[in-house]
Amino acid sequence: MALAAHETVNVLVPCGALGIGVKEADVFAGLEGTHAIACDAGSTDSGPAYLATGVAKYSRDSVKHDLAILMRAQAQAGIPLLIGSCGTSGSDAALAWTRDIALEIAREHGLSPRIALLYSEQAPALMARRAREGRITPLAPMTDADPALFSACDHIVALMGPEPYIAALEAGADIVLGGRTTDTAVLAAVPLMQGAGAGPAWHASKIAECGSLCTTHPREGGVMIRVGRDDFSIEPLSAGNQCTVTTVSSHMLYENSDPFVLVEPGCVLDTRQARYTAVD
Repeated sequence: MALAAHETVNVLVPCGALGIGVKEADVFAGLEGTHAIACDAGSTDSGPAYLATGVAKYSRDSVKHDLAILMRAQAQAGIPLLIGSCGTSGSDAALAWTRDIALEIAREHGLSPRIALLYSEQAPALMARRAREGRITPLAPMTDADPALFSACDHIVALMGPEPYIAALEAGADIVLGGRTTDTAVLAAVPLMQGAGAGPAWHASKIAECGSLCTTHPREGGVMIRVGRDDFSIEPLSAGNQCTVTTVSSHMLYENSDPFVLVEPGCVLDTRQARYTAVD
Protein backbone atom coordinates (compact mmCIF):
# COMPACT_ATOMS: atom_id res chain seq x y z
CA MET A 1 0.00 0.00 0.00
CA ALA A 2 1.39 3.39 -1.00
CA LEU A 3 1.85 6.15 1.54
CA ALA A 4 -0.49 9.12 1.65
CA ALA A 5 0.94 12.34 0.24
CA HIS A 6 1.90 13.73 3.66
CA GLU A 7 3.25 10.50 5.22
CA THR A 8 6.89 9.47 5.54
CA VAL A 9 8.83 6.42 6.67
CA ASN A 10 11.63 7.56 8.96
CA VAL A 11 14.89 5.63 9.23
CA LEU A 12 17.65 6.51 11.68
CA VAL A 13 21.10 5.79 10.25
CA PRO A 14 23.46 6.00 13.24
CA CYS A 15 26.80 5.60 11.47
CA GLY A 16 28.47 4.66 8.22
CA ALA A 17 29.72 1.31 9.52
CA LEU A 18 28.95 -0.59 12.70
CA GLY A 19 32.03 -0.35 14.90
CA ILE A 20 33.23 3.02 13.64
CA GLY A 21 31.47 4.78 16.51
CA VAL A 22 27.86 5.50 17.46
CA LYS A 23 26.86 8.52 19.54
CA GLU A 24 24.39 7.29 22.14
CA ALA A 25 22.89 10.71 22.86
CA ASP A 26 22.21 11.36 19.18
CA VAL A 27 20.56 7.97 18.68
CA PHE A 28 18.20 8.24 21.64
CA ALA A 29 17.38 11.88 20.86
CA GLY A 30 16.40 10.86 17.33
CA LEU A 31 14.11 7.96 18.24
CA GLU A 32 10.82 9.86 18.40
CA GLY A 33 8.81 9.23 15.27
CA THR A 34 11.40 6.82 13.88
CA HIS A 35 10.18 3.66 12.16
CA ALA A 36 13.49 1.77 11.93
CA ILE A 37 17.20 1.88 12.70
CA ALA A 38 19.44 0.65 9.90
CA CYS A 39 23.12 0.69 9.06
CA ASP A 40 25.83 -1.05 7.14
CA ALA A 41 28.65 -3.02 8.75
CA GLY A 42 30.74 -3.94 5.73
CA SER A 43 33.24 -2.66 3.24
CA THR A 44 35.37 -3.79 0.31
CA ASP A 45 37.55 -0.68 0.56
CA SER A 46 40.19 -2.48 2.63
CA GLY A 47 40.64 -5.36 0.22
CA PRO A 48 39.67 -9.05 0.17
CA ALA A 49 41.49 -10.21 3.32
CA TYR A 50 38.41 -9.82 5.55
CA LEU A 51 36.38 -12.08 3.27
CA ALA A 52 39.22 -14.60 3.02
CA THR A 53 39.70 -14.83 6.78
CA GLY A 54 36.22 -14.07 8.11
CA VAL A 55 37.78 -11.52 10.46
CA ALA A 56 36.12 -8.13 10.96
CA LYS A 57 37.85 -4.82 10.25
CA TYR A 58 36.67 -3.29 13.51
CA SER A 59 37.44 -4.74 16.93
CA ARG A 60 34.95 -6.80 18.87
CA ASP A 61 34.81 -4.16 21.59
CA SER A 62 34.03 -1.42 19.05
CA VAL A 63 31.28 -3.42 17.39
CA LYS A 64 29.83 -4.42 20.76
CA HIS A 65 29.82 -0.80 21.92
CA ASP A 66 27.86 0.35 18.87
CA LEU A 67 25.53 -2.63 18.70
CA ALA A 68 24.66 -2.37 22.40
CA ILE A 69 23.50 1.22 21.92
CA LEU A 70 21.41 0.26 18.90
CA MET A 71 19.88 -2.81 20.54
CA ARG A 72 18.86 -0.81 23.60
CA ALA A 73 17.37 1.86 21.34
CA GLN A 74 15.51 -0.80 19.38
CA ALA A 75 14.06 -2.27 22.55
CA GLN A 76 13.03 1.13 23.91
CA ALA A 77 11.33 2.26 20.71
CA GLY A 78 9.96 -1.12 19.64
CA ILE A 79 11.14 -0.62 16.06
CA PRO A 80 13.20 -2.86 13.77
CA LEU A 81 17.00 -2.81 13.75
CA LEU A 82 18.69 -3.86 10.51
CA ILE A 83 22.44 -4.44 10.09
CA GLY A 84 23.87 -5.30 6.67
CA SER A 85 27.15 -6.99 5.70
CA CYS A 86 27.91 -8.07 9.25
CA GLY A 87 31.52 -8.40 10.29
CA THR A 88 32.85 -6.43 7.29
CA SER A 89 32.58 -9.19 4.68
CA GLY A 90 29.14 -10.64 5.39
CA SER A 91 30.55 -14.17 5.30
CA ASP A 92 28.87 -16.88 7.37
CA ALA A 93 31.67 -16.70 9.95
CA ALA A 94 31.39 -12.92 10.19
CA LEU A 95 27.62 -13.17 10.59
CA ALA A 96 28.01 -15.75 13.36
CA TRP A 97 30.55 -13.48 15.07
CA THR A 98 28.07 -10.59 15.05
CA ARG A 99 25.25 -12.87 16.23
CA ASP A 100 27.33 -13.97 19.21
CA ILE A 101 27.96 -10.34 20.14
CA ALA A 102 24.24 -9.58 19.87
CA LEU A 103 23.34 -12.53 22.10
CA GLU A 104 25.93 -11.43 24.66
CA ILE A 105 24.48 -7.91 24.69
CA ALA A 106 20.97 -9.30 25.07
CA ARG A 107 22.02 -11.34 28.12
CA GLU A 108 23.85 -8.44 29.73
CA HIS A 109 20.99 -5.98 29.27
CA GLY A 110 18.06 -8.32 29.86
CA LEU A 111 16.81 -8.03 26.28
CA SER A 112 14.92 -10.73 24.39
CA PRO A 113 14.68 -9.65 20.74
CA ARG A 114 13.71 -11.99 17.94
CA ILE A 115 16.85 -12.05 15.79
CA ALA A 116 16.85 -13.14 12.14
CA LEU A 117 20.07 -14.15 10.37
CA LEU A 118 20.39 -13.73 6.60
CA TYR A 119 23.17 -15.85 5.12
CA SER A 120 24.80 -14.84 1.84
CA GLU A 121 27.70 -17.28 1.46
CA GLN A 122 27.60 -19.52 -1.62
CA ALA A 123 29.09 -22.97 -2.17
CA PRO A 124 32.13 -22.74 -4.49
CA ALA A 125 31.17 -26.01 -6.23
CA LEU A 126 27.71 -24.65 -7.00
CA MET A 127 29.15 -21.41 -8.37
CA ALA A 128 31.60 -23.35 -10.57
CA ARG A 129 28.73 -25.42 -11.96
CA ARG A 130 26.66 -22.31 -12.64
CA ALA A 131 29.63 -20.76 -14.46
CA ARG A 132 30.01 -23.85 -16.65
CA GLU A 133 26.30 -23.58 -17.45
CA GLY A 134 26.79 -19.97 -18.55
CA ARG A 135 24.54 -18.66 -15.78
CA ILE A 136 27.10 -16.29 -14.24
CA THR A 137 27.84 -13.01 -16.00
CA PRO A 138 30.95 -11.11 -14.89
CA LEU A 139 30.85 -7.41 -14.13
CA ALA A 140 32.77 -5.07 -16.42
CA PRO A 141 35.66 -4.91 -17.20
CA MET A 142 35.87 -8.69 -16.74
CA THR A 143 34.94 -10.61 -19.87
CA ASP A 144 34.50 -14.18 -18.66
CA ALA A 145 33.91 -16.24 -15.53
CA ASP A 146 36.40 -19.10 -15.28
CA PRO A 147 34.82 -22.01 -13.38
CA ALA A 148 38.22 -22.92 -11.95
CA LEU A 149 38.34 -19.56 -10.18
CA PHE A 150 35.23 -20.39 -8.17
CA SER A 151 36.55 -23.80 -7.19
CA ALA A 152 39.71 -22.18 -5.81
CA CYS A 153 37.79 -19.84 -3.48
CA ASP A 154 37.24 -20.55 0.20
CA HIS A 155 34.49 -17.96 0.65
CA ILE A 156 32.07 -16.51 -1.90
CA VAL A 157 29.29 -14.13 -0.87
CA ALA A 158 26.30 -13.06 -2.91
CA LEU A 159 25.07 -9.48 -2.71
CA MET A 160 21.59 -9.10 -1.21
CA GLY A 161 18.98 -6.51 -1.98
CA PRO A 162 16.19 -5.51 0.43
CA GLU A 163 13.90 -8.49 -0.17
CA PRO A 164 15.37 -10.86 2.48
CA TYR A 165 15.20 -8.09 5.09
CA ILE A 166 11.57 -7.42 4.28
CA ALA A 167 10.78 -11.14 4.49
CA ALA A 168 12.49 -11.37 7.89
CA LEU A 169 10.53 -8.41 9.24
CA GLU A 170 7.26 -9.81 7.90
CA ALA A 171 8.08 -13.05 9.73
CA GLY A 172 8.30 -11.13 13.00
CA ALA A 173 11.99 -10.33 13.49
CA ASP A 174 12.94 -7.43 15.75
CA ILE A 175 16.58 -7.41 14.68
CA VAL A 176 17.87 -8.54 11.29
CA LEU A 177 21.56 -9.35 10.94
CA GLY A 178 22.50 -9.76 7.30
CA GLY A 179 25.30 -11.25 5.29
CA ARG A 180 26.71 -9.38 2.32
CA THR A 181 24.23 -6.65 1.33
CA THR A 182 24.44 -3.46 -0.65
CA ASP A 183 24.79 -0.47 1.66
CA THR A 184 21.69 1.04 0.09
CA ALA A 185 19.44 -2.01 0.34
CA VAL A 186 19.57 -2.35 4.12
CA LEU A 187 18.41 1.27 4.49
CA ALA A 188 15.75 1.03 1.77
CA ALA A 189 14.10 -2.13 3.10
CA VAL A 190 11.68 -0.62 5.63
CA PRO A 191 10.62 2.36 3.46
CA LEU A 192 9.90 -0.02 0.57
CA MET A 193 8.07 -2.40 2.89
CA GLN A 194 5.87 0.37 4.26
CA GLY A 195 4.86 1.84 0.90
CA ALA A 196 7.29 4.69 0.28
CA GLY A 197 8.06 5.55 -3.33
CA ALA A 198 10.73 3.31 -4.81
CA GLY A 199 12.69 6.23 -6.28
CA PRO A 200 12.80 8.26 -3.06
CA ALA A 201 13.54 5.15 -0.98
CA TRP A 202 16.54 4.12 -3.05
CA HIS A 203 17.79 7.70 -3.50
CA ALA A 204 17.56 8.56 0.20
CA SER A 205 19.28 5.32 1.12
CA LYS A 206 22.12 5.94 -1.30
CA ILE A 207 22.70 9.40 0.19
CA ALA A 208 22.55 8.10 3.79
CA GLU A 209 24.50 4.87 3.30
CA CYS A 210 27.64 6.25 4.98
CA GLY A 211 25.88 8.11 7.78
CA SER A 212 27.21 11.63 8.20
CA LEU A 213 29.49 11.47 5.16
CA CYS A 214 26.74 13.42 3.36
CA THR A 215 27.02 16.31 5.86
CA THR A 216 29.38 19.23 6.41
CA HIS A 217 31.01 17.35 9.31
CA PRO A 218 31.45 13.77 8.06
CA ARG A 219 32.66 12.42 11.40
CA GLU A 220 29.74 13.79 13.39
CA GLY A 221 27.43 10.85 13.99
CA GLY A 222 24.56 9.78 11.78
CA VAL A 223 21.56 11.06 9.86
CA MET A 224 17.80 10.68 9.69
CA ILE A 225 16.03 10.03 6.40
CA ARG A 226 12.30 10.65 5.97
CA VAL A 227 11.05 8.94 2.85
CA GLY A 228 7.72 9.81 1.29
CA ARG A 229 5.75 8.84 -1.77
CA ASP A 230 7.44 11.32 -4.11
CA ASP A 231 10.35 12.80 -2.17
CA PHE A 232 12.63 12.45 0.83
CA SER A 233 14.43 14.63 3.35
CA ILE A 234 17.66 14.05 5.21
CA GLU A 235 19.09 15.76 8.27
CA PRO A 236 22.03 15.14 10.64
CA LEU A 237 21.47 13.76 14.12
CA SER A 238 24.17 15.92 15.72
CA ALA A 239 23.40 19.52 16.62
CA GLY A 240 25.60 21.94 14.72
CA ASN A 241 26.02 19.63 11.75
CA GLN A 242 24.39 20.36 8.37
CA CYS A 243 23.23 18.71 5.19
CA THR A 244 23.61 21.03 2.20
CA VAL A 245 22.59 20.72 -1.42
CA THR A 246 26.24 20.08 -2.27
CA THR A 247 26.97 17.50 0.42
CA VAL A 248 23.79 15.58 -0.35
CA SER A 249 23.86 15.65 -4.15
CA SER A 250 27.57 14.87 -4.39
CA HIS A 251 27.18 11.62 -2.47
CA MET A 252 25.67 10.04 -5.60
CA LEU A 253 29.28 9.88 -6.82
CA TYR A 254 30.54 8.02 -3.76
CA GLU A 255 31.70 4.55 -4.85
CA ASN A 256 29.72 5.10 -8.03
CA SER A 257 31.07 5.94 -11.48
CA ASP A 258 27.92 7.79 -12.59
CA PRO A 259 26.65 10.85 -10.66
CA PHE A 260 23.07 10.25 -11.80
CA VAL A 261 22.52 6.49 -12.16
CA LEU A 262 22.92 3.81 -9.49
CA VAL A 263 22.67 0.10 -10.32
CA GLU A 264 21.46 -2.14 -7.49
CA PRO A 265 20.31 -5.78 -7.40
CA GLY A 266 16.94 -5.70 -9.16
CA CYS A 267 16.90 -1.91 -9.46
CA VAL A 268 18.35 0.95 -11.48
CA LEU A 269 17.97 4.39 -9.85
CA ASP A 270 17.96 7.32 -12.29
CA THR A 271 18.27 10.68 -10.52
CA ARG A 272 18.66 12.93 -13.57
CA GLN A 273 15.30 14.60 -12.86
CA ALA A 274 15.86 14.93 -9.10
CA ARG A 275 15.85 18.39 -7.52
CA TYR A 276 17.77 19.20 -4.33
CA THR A 277 16.45 21.98 -2.11
CA ALA A 278 17.54 23.26 1.30
CA VAL A 279 14.57 22.97 3.68
CA ASP A 280 15.91 25.53 6.14
